[in-house]
Amino acid sequence: MFGYITSARLGVDVLDFDLWLTADGVLVVHHDSDTGRTADQNLIVTESTFDELHALDNAYWFTETCTCTDQPESAYVWRGVRTGEKSPPVGFTAEDFAITSFETVLQTFPGWILNIEIKGKAPEAFAAADELARILDEYDALDRAVVTSFDDEVVTYFHEIAPTVAMTPGLDVSTQFVLGGVAPPDWARIMQVPPVYEGLEVFTPAYVSAAKAAGLVTWVWPNGGESYELYRELLEIGADGINAARPEEAVRALRG
Repeated sequence: MFGYITSARLGVDVLDFDLWLTADGVLVVHHDSDTGRTADQNLIVTESTFDELHALDNAYWFTETCTCTDQPESAYVWRGVRTGEKSPPVGFTAEDFAITSFETVLQTFPGWILNIEIKGKAPEAFAAADELARILDEYDALDRAVVTSFDDEVVTYFHEIAPTVAMTPGLDVSTQFVLGGVAPPDWARIMQVPPVYEGLEVFTPAYVSAAKAAGLVTWVWPNGGESYELYRELLEIGADGINAARPEEAVRALRG
């Protein structure tokens, strides 16, 4: 929540989510399949309850510049905020440094576009897809969501249960377009690719030209070196949107 609130205040218009379903059926916002990279304990998300995950200090390994374990103690500026050992920044609470539910974030930000990745693979990830569709429908948010997964089977499944939601194709279908020019289905028109993937330069002027000729939207998620200069470069190449890890710099780049 600290990241989402800060980003919203900076002026972003889309919030980005990675979602897992807990052992007790709660859809939570978390990137990794476990909590070891961010929190003070290493739990498997799908094998843990929401209460177990929510109690963790989820900013334990965060510094101003990285999520990493090799920095001096003083670098971990938010460590202990969740557990009450340190006061939260002005305008925030200890809860803002916990793993939280997707539903809570959705309630907090009723006006933002939601860019959502369902983590995991088929068929295990279908339960998370079901819960996501239920929540989006309950909050009348189907028309402001973009949903994807690395697994195209999960993407197809979600489209089948929530056919009005905008979709991004998964890894295989995206690769077929990038390497072979095979257009994704008409219902999956928002492409999201990195600048470079496994050594291959992906987000190039030629890619953007091909995507736009095929009627596709070109979003890009940088996978390193994020800065104002990189964001400006991506916009100049033709990015319609940037999944930015440095929102202040991205908003500045967008505004020229």
